[in-house]
Amino acid sequence: MPDGKFSAPSHMRISRESVAAHARTMGVHRQGVQRIVNEMHKEGIIGFEPNPHHKRAHLVVLTQKGRTLYEAAILRQNPWVNELSTGLSLDELMTAQKVIDLLRTRLEEASTQESES
Repeated sequence: MPDGKFSAPSHMRISRESVAAHARTMGVHRQGVQRIVNEMHKEGIIGFEPNPHHKRAHLVVLTQKGRTLYEAAILRQNPWVNELSTGLSLDELMTAQKVIDLLRTRLEEASTQESES
């Protein structure tokens, strides 16, 4: 699967949103998400549902195939994540998450400032 395909479905699993809404939530450009969504649609991983709030911007949803792939990925990811976090306290994990969140925010702000200039 091309890069990014597992980050997109993980968000799509949680919510049914338009491509633009998914892009905003993930902090990436809509065109990049649209390209991945188009590939995933061709592979039968995602589908579209009518959007009651917008005539043309359909909602992106996982198909049964997409849900099956997502569940298989999570089954493989959980042991990996558990192994990575072995020996770390909850406080250490929470600190790491705060640092990652702060860095992501700063990167997003820098990216926004770059695209506006």
